[in-house]
Amino acid sequence: CLTGRDVLPVWMSVYLGNLFTSVGFACFSAALWQRLERRTLSIAQAAAGVVVLMIGLAPLSLQDIGTRTWVMSVLDVLLMLPGTWIVLRRGWSTAPSLRTVAVSLLLASAALALRAVDALNHPENYTSIFQPSLGQTALFMVGFLALITAGFGFVLSVLEEVAQSLEQLAAYDSLTDRSEERRAGTECRSRWSPDH
Repeated sequence: CLTGRDVLPVWMSVYLGNLFTSVGFACFSAALWQRLERRTLSIAQAAAGVVVLMIGLAPLSLQDIGTRTWVMSVLDVLLMLPGTWIVLRRGWSTAPSLRTVAVSLLLASAALALRAVDALNHPENYTSIFQPSLGQTALFMVGFLALITAGFGFVLSVLEEVAQSLEQLAAYDSLTDRSEERRAGTECRSRWSPDH
């Protein structure tokens, strides 16, 4: 959206960037709930809720960058909170790759919370979108990279679950409705194979 500054007013490109980022946080939290609770928390509903919220926050786009930064940072932490909570509660013991997701979400939340505090305490560091400062660059990048890591961890956990399902299917013989004989054959083969 920042590349749209050439054709859109700066406030609109920043607003659209904030909108897409917030929708992404809400959708990621909804996907974590679907994966771990096996309940349908509609991603479309979560995204629609964020869109409605952002429409209400539209006047914020006309505020100074410091105010906009701390409000959006707090909002993004709140949007990540349901996903972080469910991963810590259910995902930590479910799959090792979800531990990476939990730690990454906690790191992203901490970085965004520190960014909000920095924007409140040092508004002079937030006079331009591209002004180099601790909150504008370092904390934003830490949060961004932590979210990328959380995304990779989530995809890895889904792939691990698919691999386990395929293993279970491979150990079951649907013709004889038995899984013991096939498992015994696999154990015998692994015991007598030249690799062992």
